[in-house]
Amino acid sequence: MKLSESWQEELDIKMSKTQLFNYINGKSKPDCDEVLLLSKTLEISRLWLLGYDIPPYPSELNGKTPSLVEEVNKAMEQLAESEQEKVLIFSKAELDDTIVDTVEVMLEIDEQARDSVFSYARYLRFKRESGLE
Repeated sequence: MKLSESWQEELDIKMSKTQLFNYINGKSKPDCDEVLLLSKTLEISRLWLLGYDIPPYPSELNGKTPSLVEEVNKAMEQLAESEQEKVLIFSKAELDDTIVDTVEVMLEIDEQARDSVFSYARYLRFKRESGLE
């Protein structure tokens, strides 16, 4: 629980030892905010925590394409700043589409999570648009 204290404060999400033990023992399921907290604390993928068949550690996802990331970075460096901003705007729009697609899939899985999922999506968008990332 000590590991999560800084994230609990930064994200304004509280989680007790009892809640954590209940998740581990399958007595309850974490809500979207708690999944975010667990993901940040343990440095594992939120989608993996939600049961998707993907590697738990983001580095395992990113490690498969280091050359692509390097290529993108090199290409971005060659663009004028105004062009870099356009690429960033386009990328964020694509990310929004991905978030919406993910939300739709999650809603099909568990309708009871609807309010939490939409709340979390709004939080992510607000955080990104207000420059808090």
